[in-house]
Amino acid sequence: MYLSITVILAGAMSVLFLILTKWCTHLYDIWMFIPVFLVCFIISFIIVLFFIFVPTIFISKKKKYTTKSNYWRITMKYVCQMILQLLRVEINYRGLENVPDDKAFVLVQNHNSLVDPVVTIWSIRHIDLIFLMKQEILKFPFVGRGLYRLDFPALDRKNNREGLKTIVNTINMIKEGRHSVGVYPEGTRSKDGKLHEFKAGSFKIPEKCNCPLVVSVLYGTDKIKKRFPFRKTQVYIDFIACLNPSDYNGENTADLSEEVYKLMNDRLELIKEEVNE
Repeated sequence: MYLSITVILAGAMSVLFLILTKWCTHLYDIWMFIPVFLVCFIISFIIVLFFIFVPTIFISKKKKYTTKSNYWRITMKYVCQMILQLLRVEINYRGLENVPDDKAFVLVQNHNSLVDPVVTIWSIRHIDLIFLMKQEILKFPFVGRGLYRLDFPALDRKNNREGLKTIVNTINMIKEGRHSVGVYPEGTRSKDGKLHEFKAGSFKIPEKCNCPLVVSVLYGTDKIKKRFPFRKTQVYIDFIACLNPSDYNGENTADLSEEVYKLMNDRLELIKEEVNE
């Protein structure tokens, strides 16, 4: 949506500029439209970003917001779409039927790139999904305020007491059905594309919420930075399974972590074979 608005605005500005300056009075001058359009596209892109991010100035991190903002939900989803279009990402979906649309859930996923949450949020944009993130992201200009308004829980890894408060608040918002929450059980991004050891504590959240646990994997997001801007990147997202509380109740977090790890690792190996055959 926002990228389309940018293109339309750039086209209109280009035509208006050429008419007013009379730079394009003959048919053979039509080539002038290309450089003018590129300049207008950059200007239009900045204007669109201005109207997206400037409203974040009015978001206060000292205030606790108790109501959802449809404006920011819609903005986040279309910003995700714009980012994926600009990065030339093409998403291949599988297992969307495993994503509940009638109740809040916890989603666990491997983590290879900063683009991972963007891909996932856009893939299931009909779901109110947020991600558990590290507190440092709240310091990012504009973005941090926007994510704060959207209720993204920020985990302070250096302060156990504050970290526990964040986990409790996250559990409560899932129980209340306010949001579904995505968690990266590896704890950090994988630098080699392999699935690394899980932190079993990540599975305390679904256990305490007694909610569905959606298991998902991403493949190909780590290749985006190598291919951009000259080539498209094929990204694969697979929602492997939805484990209901009755499927994992009685298991301790270590056993559940091991079970989910195997599900994800096996599916990643399968996707690699399919993609590279």
